[in-house]
Amino acid sequence: AYETYLERYPQGRHASEARDHLQTMRATTEAARREEDALQLDASTRRLIEERLRIAGMRPGRIDGEFTTETRAALRRYQGARNLRVTGFVTRETVSSLLADVLRP
Repeated sequence: AYETYLERYPQGRHASEARDHLQTMRATTEAARREEDALQLDASTRRLIEERLRIAGMRPGRIDGEFTTETRAALRRYQGARNLRVTGFVTRETVSSLLADVLRP
């Protein structure tokens, strides 16, 4: 939405605020991507994450260990539903929440 606003109104009344929000969002997303990379998730762990997302009703797409756009969207839905940082990447807090969901009756 911020990008659309800036495309339509590059000098608009809220353009500076929109640019600031975009910069913050991009920095947060990049930090989450690095965090996911640092977790060094192998294919079986990725499949487990996809399966947990499926059980949670988040529709991650095919359970194959590949994080596709469907998987990323499912991660964002899951993170939003659990009041986590919404990034679409697997962060430590997302893993902790997925594991906690397994332990809940």
